[in-house]
Amino acid sequence: MNAFLFAGMHIANRLSFKKKFSLLAFVTLLPLIFGAAIIVMQQKEAVNLLNDE
Repeated sequence: MNAFLFAGMHIANRLSFKKKFSLLAFVTLLPLIFGAAIIVMQQKEAVNLLNDE
């Protein structure tokens, strides 16, 4: 576990602030985008089901 953390810290120390910020934004926004897409698809299916009734 320590080796994994040490490798991650070593890589993070080599990145510039701009790249660290971009990586953090990507890692944060990617799951949010997928979650929002799933919610939109579920709502679209619900609307289609109501329209069919």
